[in-house]
Amino acid sequence: MKIVINKRKALFFAAILLCIALLCIATYAYYLKTARARNVITTGKIDITIVEQQKVGDEFLPYPDDPISVMPSTEVSKIVAVKCEEEKAYIRMKYSVVFEDRKGKTLDLDTSVVEIIPTGKNWIEKDGWFYYNAPLSAGEVTEPLFETVKFASLAMDNKYQKTVLTLRIHAQSVQFANNPAPDGDITAVSGWPKS
Repeated sequence: MKIVINKRKALFFAAILLCIALLCIATYAYYLKTARARNVITTGKIDITIVEQQKVGDEFLPYPDDPISVMPSTEVSKIVAVKCEEEKAYIRMKYSVVFEDRKGKTLDLDTSVVEIIPTGKNWIEKDGWFYYNAPLSAGEVTEPLFETVKFASLAMDNKYQKTVLTLRIHAQSVQFANNPAPDGDITAVSGWPKS
């Protein structure tokens, strides 16, 4: 008989514990709140455009898409600047000269026959790049990096005939916001690509 009573007591205590557990869970569920939050983080957009113009008389016209024929000792008006299209940004630019044949094959010709003299006073040259010395806001345009391409007279011999000169312009930008120039050195701001 004792065994039956102990089983009943155990069953009774188990039922009480189950009720207490259910009560605790119900209380916890009552105080538990579920909330949904939508966090939106936006980033700025940096966008620049290389602006190429040609001075014809007193007018500044977009640089033509068609090739320009040149002879030794000539100068060609080519005005190159950069326009900031979006967020305020730091700007840098470089250029390279490549001679090609009419089929687009690169030729091993001396590029020193082409003289490009940077004329802008607000550009700083470092490691082959020209850095604009002030950040640009949306809609602003740098002063031109250069305005004229000169062709040497004596150095351009017959091997330059029927070649195509390609002047490759590269421009890059990095954000201005939360990106201060260390000690005012724009060439040292964070984010400039290594190449």
